[in-house]
Parts: sequence; structure tokens; C-alpha cells
Amino acid sequence: MDSSLRGFVPSVEEDEFYCLSHCILFPDKLDNLKKFTNDHTEKIRQVLNELKQNQISFDKNILIKETSLPVEIEKIFSLNAKDEKAFDSYAKAINDYWTQIDIIGKVQEFLYSSNKKGGLDYTKIKDLASEILNNYHKYDDSAVILNTHDLSERYRNEMEQRDKGLSQRTTGSKDLDKLLARPFAPQEMTTLFGNKGSGKSLFCKFLENNLITLGVCVISINLEMTDTSNYDRLISMREGISLPDLIKSDKEPRLKSKIENGIKKIEQIKNFLYYKEGEVSLDQLESLIKKSKVIFKELGVLPEDEYCVVTIDLTEQIEELSGKAGTDLKPGINRLLQIAKRSNCHIVNILQSNENIFRGGRMLGTPEACESFSLQPEHVEGGSVYAARSRAVIAVNRPTVLKRRFFPAREEEWDLEPDVMWINVVKQNDAKLGRTAFVFSEDNFRLFPFKRDNTNN
Repeated sequence: MDSSLRGFVPSVEEDEFYCLSHCILFPDKLDNLKKFTNDHTEKIRQVLNELKQNQISFDKNILIKETSLPVEIEKIFSLNAKDEKAFDSYAKAINDYWTQIDIIGKVQEFLYSSNKKGGLDYTKIKDLASEILNNYHKYDDSAVILNTHDLSERYRNEMEQRDKGLSQRTTGSKDLDKLLARPFAPQEMTTLFGNKGSGKSLFCKFLENNLITLGVCVISINLEMTDTSNYDRLISMREGISLPDLIKSDKEPRLKSKIENGIKKIEQIKNFLYYKEGEVSLDQLESLIKKSKVIFKELGVLPEDEYCVVTIDLTEQIEELSGKAGTDLKPGINRLLQIAKRSNCHIVNILQSNENIFRGGRMLGTPEACESFSLQPEHVEGGSVYAARSRAVIAVNRPTVLKRRFFPAREEEWDLEPDVMWINVVKQNDAKLGRTAFVFSEDNFRLFPFKRDNTNN
């Protein structure tokens, strides 16, 4: 191409430096970058890819040694480029650069061939238009279309991660993990629901607390309960303090000291972030996840693949999902799943069942029916839509709560029964359905596996 024509395309060298700086902070973003225009930045991009594949950290001294480009490396580390929107814009500009270069090259060929006497060659005009379209499609969103080689490389890398145990995920509960083929896998969703008072929110907090202890980054979106109520549950679980002891006014010094020690321990947790507002939109949710990852990154707890677990209690209170069902709900749930994919997180949806199904106790004619009862997705408003987009669907049931509600005359009998929480896997893509049980501690919110009668379907 004539160098004078290349001058029509704006330089993207500074964009390349910003993108490299961003990838130092967020290594997975390297997959979004193609060939660079500058020889030095292209060499650095290739070295970063090699280090990432070999699971070597992006240390400044290592990069200087591998590239022999100390000035450029210093510049990259000085930028501290955290803005994801800016990265996306610059990455697109780099890809667009090559589209523009290819198009200008074709136009140049056309101009040379047209600079001759005679009529226009309409075939060449048609070919030029076709070439321009081909180049547009070649570079536009090419990262989302994988050939079999690229697809196989991604799978090969995943297998290596599995062999090393690096991609092993967990719900936070070994008993629940045993029932699930892919517990809380990245880029997927789990839906958990129950009737009012079943303990669905408490079970979610139980999983959150276990994940925190295991070092998993957790983003807790709480649209229903207050932060005080949730903190009561968290400190009760972690310290074994009963709710009456937490809320009473005349606390003895020893109890006060125990509570304060528990608060101090929670203050030191770095891999847990909490959203307390009562409303959120899907756009705000995605922004919250991005912001949370920046915070986790700065605290040094975000893993290289940026995986985290996002719990939403209640998901049906998200702006675009509230009051929706059936086909009206599908676009919002599809967007929610796309957020999980783009964020490489696992989203746990908490939903409440339709209370009308229990009206008059028609579904539960005997106390024995309460033991084996399990909600199904159709018992939740829009449940079939959530289920269709979720890897697993879990229903929570507490038989004792149902017995007290529908058979109050036998209250003294129910007082003697253990308060068991059944966790029923009622939908799963890659494995059998099943259930496991937990039992409450006597005087706090702690849950323990209940081994007497765990069963699998």
C-alpha cells in the first residue's frame, strides 16, 4: 500500500499501550486482542500470551527480560489502566485499524486499475464492494466465532486446569456438591427457591459464609432483607451466637466481647462485598460486578480468571424482571445469563414460590405429605424461564414449618421433631436429581448436614 494512503488511518499505538496495561490487571482480556500495529507492543502482547499460557505472573522484571523493551514495559506499568469501557473501546479501535488498512488497500488497487481510458469496469466495482464487506465481517467480533483449532485449544487449556485442580468449583457445601455435576461453574446460573419461611435466604447465607471461608470471592446482592438482618445471620453462623442474644439490650460483658471479636473478624474479610440497596437494574448489576472485581483485584484476592459467585436475593426484584412472567420474562433472564458469561461468574438466583399453591392446605393433606413434599419450577412465578437458563434448580423445604402451618393442633408434637431443611435438586442438566438435608443448631443460624435419612432419586 502507498504510505501516503496509510496516513489516512489514525495511529492506535497509544491504544495498544493502554490495552496492555489493562491486561496486566485483567489477564483474561488478552483473548480480546489481535495483532498490534507497532512491532514493540506486538512483541509484548505475544510474550504476555506465552506467560499466561504457562501460568506465569506478569512481573515487570520478567517482562523486561523476555522482551528487552524496558522503556515500553515501564510505560505499561505506569498507566494502571482499570477502565474496562476504555479497554473495550481501544481494543475495537485496534481491530478496526486492520479493517481500514485492508479496505484502503482494495480501494488503492481499484483506483490504479480505474486510472485508464475507457468505460468503468462494473465487475471490479462489485468485487471492491464485496471485499469491503468481507473484511468487515472478518474483523467484526471475530473473537466470538471460533474455528475448530481455537475451540480445541480452549478446551485443551480447560483440561489442563482440571488436571491441576484449578478449575474445581464448589457451592460451599460438600453435601450439595455431591449432587451437582458442575457445582457453581463459571458463566452459569443456579436457581434456588422456597416458600415463605422455608429458609431459602438463610441457606444462601450459609453457602456464602462457607465460600468466604474457602477463599472464593462472593458478591452478595440483597434486594429484600436489610443489612442488619443479614449481619445478624452472618455473625450468628460464624460465632454461634443466638439471635435473641444479638438483639437483647442487656448484654453481659462476656457476650459483648464475643460479638465485638466476631465483628472484628468479619472486618478482616477481603473476599466478600455486599450490596444493600432495595433495587437494581441489569445494567447496574453488571456495573456492580465490574466494580467489585476491581476492588477484589486491589485487595489481592481476585483469581487470575476473575471467577466469583454472585448471589441475588431476590432476583425477581431486579427492575427488568419484576412482575414479569412467561415470554415477557425471557429477554431479562437471557440478559442475566449473558452477564454471567461476560463476567465469568456464577449467579445464584433466590426466588420465592407462589403462596397461592398452599392456600387451604390443599397440596398437603397429611403431616406425612410434608416430609416428601418438594416445590417445582412451575410453583414459582416465571419459574420455568429461570429453570431453562439455569444449570441446576434447587427447592428448599422445611417439613416442620409446613406442619406447624397446616396442622397447628399438633404443635406440641412438632416441637419434639428436629427442624430439618431439605435441599432438593429438582432440575439438573448433566446429572441425576437428588436431595440432601441439613439441620439447625439449637439456638443459632448454623446449619449442619443431617445424615439420618439423606436420599437420592
